Amino acid sequence: MPKKTIKEQSKELLKEIGKRIFAVMGEKKVTQAEMGDFLDISQAAVSAWGNGSDPGCDKIAKIANKLGVSVGYLLTGETPTSGERPAGTSQREAAGEIRRLEERIEDLKERIQDYKDRERELLGIIRGEKKKADVLVEPVVHK
Repeated sequence: MPKKTIKEQSKELLKEIGKRIFAVMGEKKVTQAEMGDFLDISQAAVSAWGNGSDPGCDKIAKIANKLGVSVGYLLTGETPTSGERPAGTSQREAAGEIRRLEERIEDLKERIQDYKDRERELLGIIRGEKKKADVLVEPVVHK
């Protein structure tokens, strides 16, 4: 089976997030129109989450609060452990969690770019466009 691209993996993750949002909306009897009005977006934009459209980091905390679940649950499907307080219980906690997640996403984007750059360098060596001495053959190291 061929490996999935980063874009394909991201789309799948966004579809999973959309499924969780819609599942909780169904449980709480919140319609797409109501959610759209709450977030000041169109019903079509809400509907698109089911197809892998990104709701946006700025909206995840609001969605979690409206639905009474944690941001972590919407993003991962995991519920807090017994001693943990759900991140969706306060706007401040949710905003902090989103900031941490955004920082992590930026770190991952940088790592992906590093790997892409490294891949291009190695392909250049393989194709004979670059000499091995022109490219440091060291693994990419991250924090």
